[in-house]
Amino acid sequence: MKPCLLRLGVPEKLRKRGMVQLKRIYKLQGDLDGLLALQEDAVQALEGALSEVRIEQR
Repeated sequence: MKPCLLRLGVPEKLRKRGMVQLKRIYKLQGDLDGLLALQEDAVQALEGALSEVRIEQR
């Protein structure tokens, strides 16, 4: 589910809801490594999107 949420073109509202659900699941399971990996993937996706915007603006 995580890769689907982090793809470009996913509506922001859907992305936010999905990320909240994944965070909730990881917290309930006590999976701190999974929670950290989720956050890291989200940051990488944002960095990738920013890079693409910069390239398009040139």
